[in-house]
Amino acid sequence: MSTVQFRSATLKFNSAKGGEQTQSTSVLFGSKVLEADAAIKSFKIGYTGEDHELKYEKIKIDSVTKEGTQVGVQVTFALRDSSGTFDDAYEGYVEVMVSAVLDEAA
Repeated sequence: MSTVQFRSATLKFNSAKGGEQTQSTSVLFGSKVLEADAAIKSFKIGYTGEDHELKYEKIKIDSVTKEGTQVGVQVTFALRDSSGTFDDAYEGYVEVMVSAVLDEAA
């Protein structure tokens, strides 16, 4: 028998410049994970300090992995203006919703 459960996790991206930022998190479930997926639940992204025009914004789930009772999620986060470079510091968070099909027979 299997069941579906949901968990959320928040990845905080500290103020940085110079390129895209990538972070990973793990979510723990009570039984072995048979299948898993993730979706963006909410996010906040903005420049640190001074306001700038937006040219490019990226918030993406790069991968969802499962191992035993854990699900790993990797997220890429980026913001830049029309200068063509990541020369302005930006920060924020991404909240993900993780769904897992659990093996309740184990």
